[in-house]
Amino acid sequence: MEQKNEKDYFDLRSIIKSILAKWHWFFISIFSFVLVAFLNIKFTPNVYKVKSIIKLKTEESGASKILNQDIFNDSKLNLEDQIIEIKSTEYIKKTLDKLDFGISFYEKSHFADKEFFKDNFPLVINIDSSINQITGVPINIKVISATHYELEINGEEIDLYNFKEGILLENIIPEINIKNTQEFGAPIVLENLGITVTLLGDFDKLIDRKFYFILRHPRSLIDSYSSKLNIELAGLNSNILTLSTEGKVPRKEITFLDTLMEVITQVDLDEKNLESIKTIDFIDYQLAGVSESLTKVERDLESFQYSTTNIGESSALYEKRDELDAELNNLNVKLNYYKNILSSLESANDVTNFSTSSSTDIAEPLLTNLLINLTDLTNRRIQVGRTATEANPVVQRLDLEIRSTKNQLKEYLLGSIKTTNIMIEDVRVRLNQNNQMIKALPSNERRKLGIERQFEFTGNTYDNFLQKKADAGLVLATNSSNWKIIEQAKMDGFGPVSPNKKIIFAIFIFLGTCFPLLLIIITDFFNTKIRNKDDLRKISNIPVLGTI
Repeated sequence: MEQKNEKDYFDLRSIIKSILAKWHWFFISIFSFVLVAFLNIKFTPNVYKVKSIIKLKTEESGASKILNQDIFNDSKLNLEDQIIEIKSTEYIKKTLDKLDFGISFYEKSHFADKEFFKDNFPLVINIDSSINQITGVPINIKVISATHYELEINGEEIDLYNFKEGILLENIIPEINIKNTQEFGAPIVLENLGITVTLLGDFDKLIDRKFYFILRHPRSLIDSYSSKLNIELAGLNSNILTLSTEGKVPRKEITFLDTLMEVITQVDLDEKNLESIKTIDFIDYQLAGVSESLTKVERDLESFQYSTTNIGESSALYEKRDELDAELNNLNVKLNYYKNILSSLESANDVTNFSTSSSTDIAEPLLTNLLINLTDLTNRRIQVGRTATEANPVVQRLDLEIRSTKNQLKEYLLGSIKTTNIMIEDVRVRLNQNNQMIKALPSNERRKLGIERQFEFTGNTYDNFLQKKADAGLVLATNSSNWKIIEQAKMDGFGPVSPNKKIIFAIFIFLGTCFPLLLIIITDFFNTKIRNKDDLRKISNIPVLGTI
């Protein structure tokens, strides 16, 4: 009779019997894996997620609506650029400068060390900023009595930081080993360590407990928060940003996000206020000169003996000259404005500071749009250039658009300069004709009308500057940030996001089940011994008569 090929024979019933017979393997395996999962969770510090919500307002401010001006209001705000700016070193540094995060506080534990928020730490640490301090190395403190503690420091390749001057010295100390007893409240003055440790709370609860703290230089803090700060848009066309960060101490992360949002709103408001203040300072400077001229003209007008000559015809001539002078002045301002922009374009200077605002009385939609477009492209190029190289397609596309916009602006300016020169020449011809007619008037008449004309012109100029100053003051008084805090920072969920206990236990229970099952299958597959009648039937068709 032919023997059965045992390699082609798979007896599921035999496998199940082996599993049932070795059920204790599964119990031991699952118990072991669950124990490993439990230890993994215990030795892994809890990480909490904190988030806040902030909105970018796009509506006009109340002052802008009243004044109907664009000089103080820019609604062309790119959210992607804003996100890059918020995550920049400048914003993170301004936030951390407002916080006392230069020291991290911990307590040693049998499992994962516990990090404290500074207000909850039972020790107060004061740093002597006049000397270089060791950073990045744990400074261990063990409370041994109500008046003394044990200090221990061990580390290699240690950086030094001067907190007073803000200078980082890397890898200055190759190795440090310090262990001694110190008194609470007494300054520690070593070569590269100057601190004072003060005990808070009940000594009985702190006896033999081991604490430590780490001095962190600002650059490491900035890098840390820049990497873990996450900013997301609430939607594709939304103006709402969700800011989030993760850390071991929820209160610390909440404090950071709340302060960051305050910095965002304050920086935006400060930029607006600075623009208004500069405008008011400029107007005050102009007013001082105009006021002096107005006073002089008033004195001249009072001391002049008015003639009785009929001045109806001469008044018309002087009014006409005033109109022509004003027109010529406006054309010259416009011509100089065009030439300044063109000069900046040809010398590759920044033209984003030019404005076609109401302060210059130049309102040309095409020129305004070209300048705004060039400003927007230039700002986007600067933002992208911080993180991308010249070979980046986005950078190359922006450079191409900037060159194209500059060429369009240059062509427009050349045409405008030519047209303005023609208009200026025409006004000058008419002004000369009018002046010739004025010269034919009696001298007293000309003098009186000249003083009146100067008085009226100076007074109008003074009133105009006063109105501009009032407008700028109203804008300054009603300025508000484009950012609005929708929701203060709070913990996301009701517990830590890491470690995820459910997932970890599920994975380890699954592994604890698979391990003995795989072991049983492999053992059964490679076992060639005949242990019972079933094993004999697998390899032979000969009937079994009996067993001994």
